Amino acid sequence: MNTKLLVATLFLVSVTGKIYAQYFDAKPAIVGNQYQAEEEIERIFSQQEGYTLNFGNKNKLFVPRQIYTDISLLNNVHVLLDSVQNALQSMQDSLQDNFESRKLYFDFTKTGLIVRIRKQPAKDDWYIVQNNKTTRVKSLQDTIFITKHENDKNNFRRVELVFCLDNLSEFKNIISTNSINNFIDTIQQEQSMKVSDKAYYKSFVSGNYTLDVNGGITGKMDVKPNAQRMFILGISADIQNVKNYFVPSASVGIEYYAQYRKFNGASHSLGIYWNPYFFFQKEANNNLKTYRNDFLFLEMNTLDKEKNGRSINLYLPFSVGYLIHRTGNFLEKNTFGINAFGIKYGNATLKPFIYFHDFFKGVTPSIQLSIGIGK
Repeated sequence: MNTKLLVATLFLVSVTGKIYAQYFDAKPAIVGNQYQAEEEIERIFSQQEGYTLNFGNKNKLFVPRQIYTDISLLNNVHVLLDSVQNALQSMQDSLQDNFESRKLYFDFTKTGLIVRIRKQPAKDDWYIVQNNKTTRVKSLQDTIFITKHENDKNNFRRVELVFCLDNLSEFKNIISTNSINNFIDTIQQEQSMKVSDKAYYKSFVSGNYTLDVNGGITGKMDVKPNAQRMFILGISADIQNVKNYFVPSASVGIEYYAQYRKFNGASHSLGIYWNPYFFFQKEANNNLKTYRNDFLFLEMNTLDKEKNGRSINLYLPFSVGYLIHRTGNFLEKNTFGINAFGIKYGNATLKPFIYFHDFFKGVTPSIQLSIGIGK
């Protein structure tokens, strides 16, 4: 394997860890025999596109669905699993501390198996006291990432298995049955019936399955439209400087809005808004008079939200407005306003504008600060 391919492989492994680590790290705190926040764990799993098999005893297998995922790469899954178990056996001496949280990455390439281990010591020691007997318990689960990919000139295929285990020793027992083979067969059958004729980006697919006491697989695949479409009412309060005038304004309108379950909750919208601008000027009698000038704006927005919702997001608005009602001499007849990009943080936006009349006469720049709901 050449250097570039090795670097790319390690990068993929690293990215995988960043994407999925947050879903498999936390083992909830213990009160008596019950793990807290079990419902929260189930909620997080159900939000990911892919297929989950629950083995019981808090052991799970997750197969993420990504644009390059090809489940057929797992047709001989027992070969991969046996290779991983052999590797675990050979590394047994370095994995003896059962109270550490281990993340093990197994990447199957054309030239061999690449293995990376990340150990995370527990910050606190946990114990259960029952019947006057004190037992130390593990506070974080172990995670095994198994990746297989094939790459040629015309095609890139990839598949991943993510095991979330109470302890690494559980892996040998889990793969000793046909449960994973049956799980893969179930996914392939349901895929062919429900999503084989759908483009990847058009649907959000998740499956939740359970291993029953007889070794059978129960559960179903849920296919939802990727885009959630609706009409929403948008309002905002704005402020900006136009031609050296301090100008508060507002906007009220309606948007056709599409939010995508994939792509970090990205959304697109197209809306039409009425925007009254308020100019103020003192009259001869020293009274302050308000002059309202109304714009009608057509807006298009693209927003790619961060998962935590608190950082600055990728925000690409575009809007064109026309002065439909004019009072005073603050703005010329046939005035237009254009915005082409901006910054969004929560409900606040900062957008540069230019105003001009007729064919780009009297161009005036401005920056608008806006606090809005629904836009």
